[in-house]
Amino acid sequence: MKRSSVVSALVLAAVAAMTAGGAWGGQPRCDARNVIIDHLERAYGEVVRQRGVTFKGTILEVLTSADGETWSIVITSPGGTACLVSAGEGWQSLNVKEGEGT
Repeated sequence: MKRSSVVSALVLAAVAAMTAGGAWGGQPRCDARNVIIDHLERAYGEVVRQRGVTFKGTILEVLTSADGETWSIVITSPGGTACLVSAGEGWQSLNVKEGEGT
């Protein structure tokens, strides 16, 4: 799977989470990026593991704890406002080689 396909899949997952109401009753949690990122690191030990720029210029970041027990997806606008759009448990990093599928 190409890198752009992985980022596209993550963007679609984030959009689906946003339109489905996410885990917070329909509203993503938004604040300055440093506030969101700092909170996730302090509360869950999560750090940014992956990052991509969407076609609309927003930054999509995947944060996970070291053991993958928890994960979060954050989207940041060009103006610096970040929204926590999805979170969960049991993140798995896949080592997929070029030409292999999952």
